[in-house]
Order: sequence, then structure tokens, then C-alpha cells
Amino acid sequence: MHDLRSLDAERPGGLPVAVWHGLLTENRLDLAPFRQPGSDRWRSGSGLPLGPLAALRLYTTNASPLIEGKGHSPLCRLAHIRAVVAGDDLLTVADLMARTDFDWCNKCGGYAGRRLTCSQLSYCRAAHRLHDIKRRLDGGTPELPTPTAPR
Repeated sequence: MHDLRSLDAERPGGLPVAVWHGLLTENRLDLAPFRQPGSDRWRSGSGLPLGPLAALRLYTTNASPLIEGKGHSPLCRLAHIRAVVAGDDLLTVADLMARTDFDWCNKCGGYAGRRLTCSQLSYCRAAHRLHDIKRRLDGGTPELPTPTAPR
């Protein structure tokens, strides 16, 4: 299904919450490897391209900073209904990375993403490994002591 909003859960006989948990992930995406490098060692990214993650669909109850109220994941207990409905906002990871004006719920992170495909998951894992290696190299890991020759 291309857009989960077309399943509109507010229709009679809507999908059970368990089905939505199978289609969406509640975990906030860790996009650190894809952020631009900066001077803050802990918040700095590696500048890796989003690749197959750029088009990953994210659903939220409110993605507009002009509309009062925080954005919630459709699975959040604070959301209007625990499912994706036609009135929810759809954005991509590329949209998320391009904007900083979102007002997200502190409990759920503000959005729920479609579950990653095998290729997206592999790409994400590889990006996190590269980011970890970069952080270690940038942090100046201590060198091993050089062995001394016996006298």
C-alpha cells in the first residue's frame, strides 16, 4: 500500500491497532549519520547521503508549525485515534531532515515511520557503522603504547 492514509481507520470496521503496529514503527529514527558534520562531537553527523531512506514515509497528526498543537505519532496514546487516518500528515525522511520547525510530542517523538525494507535496513546499519567509525577517528582514540625492547 503506497499511502496508509487511504486505509482511513475511522471507517466502520477499521483495522485493529495490532495491524498498525505491524505496518509502522514507533521508534524515532536515529538520523545522526545523515546530519551535516559540526563542531559538537555528540550531535555532529557524518554527512552521509540519505539514499534509500530519503523517501521513507512518516505519518504524523500535525506537521505544520502554523497549526497549534504538537505532532503525534498515529500510534501515540495522546493522538486522536491510534491509527493512521485521512487527515494525518505525510512527510518523508528528506522532509524531516530539511526542516527544524516541527513541534513534536515528547513521549512518541511526533511521527511513526513505515517499517524499513531489507535494503533500507541494511543501508541504515551500514551508515551507523560508518558514523561510529568516524566518531572514533575524530575523537582521537588513544594509540596503543609501543612495546619496549628487552634490555
